[in-house]
Amino acid sequence: MEDKLTDFMVEMATNETLKKLYRKNPAKLMEIYELEKEDINLLISKNYELIRKRLGADYEISFNSQVTASRIKP
Repeated sequence: MEDKLTDFMVEMATNETLKKLYRKNPAKLMEIYELEKEDINLLISKNYELIRKRLGADYEISFNSQVTASRIKP
């Protein structure tokens, strides 16, 4: 099963165009990526503890102007 939130956040870490679009209208962009309403609300809330829990132990998050994720290398 794919996880759209994880895929979205990982892509945000490397895709400058996506970052620019996110800065303009984050909720609309997340809807385009078909994120679940709960995940959209989670990112908008910027509750980093819950975002970390939602992604799981395999990912670390970064949060400058937007929250991104990258896979932790074993």
